[in-house]
Amino acid sequence: NDDDVTNDQDPNDQDDSDFEILDLAEYDLALIKQINTPGPYFIGDTLTYTLSVMNQGNVPSGIFTVTDSLPDTLDFVSAIPAPASSPTGTGGTVVWVTPDLAPGEITTYTVVVTIDASAAQGSTIKNTADITGESGDDEGDVHSDHSRNTDDFNDDDVTNDQDPNDQDDSDFEEITVAEYDLALIKQIVTPRPYAVRQNITYTISVMNQGTVDSGQFTITDTLPSELAFVSAIPAPTSSPTGTGGTIEWTTANLAPGDITT
Repeated sequence: NDDDVTNDQDPNDQDDSDFEILDLAEYDLALIKQINTPGPYFIGDTLTYTLSVMNQGNVPSGIFTVTDSLPDTLDFVSAIPAPASSPTGTGGTVVWVTPDLAPGEITTYTVVVTIDASAAQGSTIKNTADITGESGDDEGDVHSDHSRNTDDFNDDDVTNDQDPNDQDDSDFEEITVAEYDLALIKQIVTPRPYAVRQNITYTISVMNQGTVDSGQFTITDTLPSELAFVSAIPAPTSSPTGTGGTIEWTTANLAPGDITT
């Protein structure tokens, strides 16, 4: 590429031909979604997500739209800044319209949700956000091919544009709903044979086979009319008088793997 028309001495220069290279201006909007609330996550919990959008290009972006698509297991609570539209009830989309983003700038959006009662314990909740509309040709933008369905890379760095399998105009977060699993067995301790009016001892064992604390739970022992209550350890919350009836214990919590009797 010769810049001096009077110079005839440059090697490898055809002086009857010359060229110039133009770098086309581009903006490149990249989005990441992150969860701010630490786990474990239980049904009814409130979660906060942050969406960050960066203009990785070299010109202003112009107007663009960000859409957070909530699954049916999340209920919208609030968002900052105030969205252009938001759902009521479970699922739906939260939409923000941003007028412009300068080269190198980052803007953030916050959305607050709760885990709906329809979420199953142990299930995974995937929440995806996309740049769904903009004013021009965004370098690397593939939202028109429904990138929310193909992006399998959960990105935590909005400045990084080199990750494989990452659609940088889309990102997601996944959480697992905490699961506790209480298992109970009842065993007779007193050996045979059994006689009328004989005291008989039973043992009830409960184990938390799950991965999180159980929280409060109640155990009920239902006595048939042929059995009369005598005593219980620990002291029950309620117990019958005479024959039959129910014995109840309320336990404050059982940690994962723990057994109580």
